[in-house]
Amino acid sequence: WDAQVDIPWDELERGNLEPLPEEVELAMRQLCTELAQQASTETDVIGQWLPRMNYAYHEIKTFLATEMFDSGRHYAAFRRRALANGGSLGLESPGHMNRRLLESRAGWTETALYLYIVRGTLTLLIYRYGEAYARNWTDKILFRRCIEDKARHMAYGRAHRK
Repeated sequence: WDAQVDIPWDELERGNLEPLPEEVELAMRQLCTELAQQASTETDVIGQWLPRMNYAYHEIKTFLATEMFDSGRHYAAFRRRALANGGSLGLESPGHMNRRLLESRAGWTETALYLYIVRGTLTLLIYRYGEAYARNWTDKILFRRCIEDKARHMAYGRAHRK
């Protein structure tokens, strides 16, 4: 999916929808800021491990490259959502988990445990709640598309742990 085409941004950005209450919109911007930050970190984490993996695992490396692309798309989409309607990005989190992921040197399996089982489970849950409680069609589609991608990433993570 293409975040610029498949998400109906015009409904949100042109004011075709009833605006959310200010505190709800601020909360959505903060949530989207955090999710964009997580997606950016996921791209960086996978990107630093791909060159270290043996070329014999080319199917896995190719899948992880597509996962990096998905994460980059999530970053761009959540950032755009936070900035919609003249909005702004929220506060950046301290990034303790991001730092743990980026600095993991024990091996890909340990990194995958943090990335997919620990953080991925929480992120997928947030996406599901985002879709369930979305107050407009734009947000609902955004979260629904991200759920599809994250579920695929999680399936890889569970299979790798096995």
